[in-house]
Amino acid sequence: MNSNSCDYLLTGATGQVGRYLLRELVHLGNVTVVMRRPSIDLANAEISDLLGNLYYGAVYGVKVVLGDARECDLPIAKHIVNAAGYTHLASVEYDRYWNDNVMTAVRLAHVARQTRATL
Repeated sequence: MNSNSCDYLLTGATGQVGRYLLRELVHLGNVTVVMRRPSIDLANAEISDLLGNLYYGAVYGVKVVLGDARECDLPIAKHIVNAAGYTHLASVEYDRYWNDNVMTAVRLAHVARQTRATL
């Protein structure tokens, strides 16, 4: 974990549930989104597209952290919202399902316990 802080740490912001949560959370405080993307520019563009006019003008604080929630340097958050999940399961993708759905939740629960955040 790093010394940066935020009100909400959100995983899965581009999924069906996550995009709704992101639009609501920006009204409640500053949000850090964890995303696996090739570049910060692509990630910021995707968040910008999701939020539309809310994102422009920096009225709402949305920061993107690139990486996997199980491994990247997470900020200290008051609240951790895990909307990430892999729902399309093919027989050869059990590892991805396990890592995305189970191990990410375990890591975030551990971080929440360490920092006294709500999960």
